[in-house]
Amino acid sequence: TITYLLQKQSVTMKKYLLLILPLTLGTLLCRAQDDAALRSRLSRDSILIGDQIEWTLDLTLAPGENARISRPGEQPVPGVEALGEMSVDTLSQKKGDLALRGHVTLTSFDSGSYVLPQLFVLLGRTDGTVDTLVYEGPTLAVNTIPIDTATFQPYDIKGQIRYPLTFRETIP
Repeated sequence: TITYLLQKQSVTMKKYLLLILPLTLGTLLCRAQDDAALRSRLSRDSILIGDQIEWTLDLTLAPGENARISRPGEQPVPGVEALGEMSVDTLSQKKGDLALRGHVTLTSFDSGSYVLPQLFVLLGRTDGTVDTLVYEGPTLAVNTIPIDTATFQPYDIKGQIRYPLTFRETIP
């Protein structure tokens, strides 16, 4: 009788595991999709001083929804400059859903690591409610140009160039 009860309990546990496991995995997958959907991204993870890079975010609107995207200013963070306004393009329209992409070109003239600010999207739903979507800002690494110290030769600073004085310059 004890072996019968253990076998019955084992079958019951297997049923619970078969029920709980898909629900847990489904929840984790949905959460992972939400996190991935609300991340803005850079076209590359690092640039050299003075290079340009694209900062983008993607958004999908259902039929009847509208959105307002916060736009970074001329200087999203100290040390990083925007080379124009953020523009929004339509990527596709399938079954009434509208896929949008916002992008802006950035550059930096100071080396370092910069965490770009969050971008906010006000999403007007068809039922009249407004949701705020927060897109996390990526990290931009700006590197200096490496100098080859084996072949590098420092030179003296050149003096000012002196041009000859002309007769016209001496007349008041």
